[in-house]
Amino acid sequence: MNIILDTLIFGMQKNGGVAVYWNEMFKRFLKDDNNTLYILGLEKGYINIEFLQQSISGFDGNPEKGNNLQIIRNSEPQIKKKISKPTIFQSTYLRVSHKKNIINVVTVHDFIYQLFPESVFNNANKLKVLLNDYQKRKAFRAVAGIVCISENTKRDLLKIYPFVSKTKIRVIHNAASEDYYPLRNKSFPRKFSVLNGKKYILYVGGRSGYKNFDFIIKVIKKMNNLSCVFIGDDLNQEEILKIGKKINCFYHYKDVPNSELNILYNNAYCFIFPSLYEGFGIPILEAMKTKCPVIAFNNSSIPEVMRGTGIMLENNDLDGCIEALNKLDDSKFRQALVEKEYDESNYFSWDKTYLEYIEFYQTILKGKQYG
Repeated sequence: MNIILDTLIFGMQKNGGVAVYWNEMFKRFLKDDNNTLYILGLEKGYINIEFLQQSISGFDGNPEKGNNLQIIRNSEPQIKKKISKPTIFQSTYLRVSHKKNIINVVTVHDFIYQLFPESVFNNANKLKVLLNDYQKRKAFRAVAGIVCISENTKRDLLKIYPFVSKTKIRVIHNAASEDYYPLRNKSFPRKFSVLNGKKYILYVGGRSGYKNFDFIIKVIKKMNNLSCVFIGDDLNQEEILKIGKKINCFYHYKDVPNSELNILYNNAYCFIFPSLYEGFGIPILEAMKTKCPVIAFNNSSIPEVMRGTGIMLENNDLDGCIEALNKLDDSKFRQALVEKEYDESNYFSWDKTYLEYIEFYQTILKGKQYG
C-alpha cells in the first residue's frame, strides 16, 4: 500500500494535543515496512519535533516550500512524485490533493472553532474561524475517508456538516503514551521538592475559555490544605486577581517531559478535568494509566474516555466536586476507583489506533462500504 503523509502539524504546533497524536502515529508509520511511505517534509526550521527531523531524512519525500506556514496550510500539498496507482494521502491538517490517483483521508479532532469560537480567538480574529469552517467543508467534500477520534466527534461532524455521508466516517480513538504508568518509587526530583508533603490536584493543558480553569480556582478557594499543580503557561493577570489570597496554593511548571509528568500524576491527590468540551481528552487517559483519581464533567467525549470509571459530575457542579474530593480520603473507595480506571485505560493504545488506520486505508482502497 502506498501512503503519502504531510508534516504540517509539526510546524503549526510544538506541544499541542494534535502534534502529540501525530508524533505517536509517525513513529509507527516510520517503523512499518509493509507499506511504501512518501513524506512531504517542511523546510528546515519549521518542524518542531527533533526525532521527526531525524527520522524522515532517509525516506522518499520532498520539502514543501513556502514563505510561511500560513501559505502552506491553505494550499494544495506539493506532491512532486509521479503517482501511478491509487495512493492514500493523509494530511495532518485539513488539506486534500487533486492529483490523479490520490485518495484523500483527513482526521478530525474536534469542532472547537465551530462550537466555541469565542474561546479560540476571543473574537479577535473571526476570519480564522471562517477559514477553518471553509477548510473543513472543502476537505469533507473531497475526501474518501474521515477519521473521527471519538463517537462524539462523529456526532458533531454530522450535526454541523449534514452533507457528509456516514459511510465516509470511521471512529478511531486516541490513546496515551506508554510513558504513563504507576510508580513504585514516587519520590520527587529536586525541581519538584517544594511539593513534598503537599496535597495537590493536578491540572494539565490550556486554560482559556471552554477549558474552564476558573472552576479549579473556585475549588482551591473552597478547600483548605489543598493546592493546585498546573502544567502550561504561567498565570495571567486576570487569573491572579481571581485567585487572590490563595496564590501561594498554585504551583506552575512548564515544558514538563512525560517522565516528570508521570511523577506528578502518581503523586497527585487527584486529577481534575473541568473542560466543557473535548474531542477526546488525552490527559484523562494519562491520569487513568497512572492510577490517579479522575474528576471530570459528563459532556462531549469524556464518558467515552472514562468508560464508566472515575468521578463524573454535571458541568460546573462545585458542591459535587467538593463532596467527591472528600470521598477520596476513604482509602477503600479510592483504591477501587483507581484500579477500575487503570483496567479500563488498557482499552486504548497507540498500536491499536495505528492498526485501525491501516485497516481503514485498506478498506478505502478496496472500495468497500464502511462506517
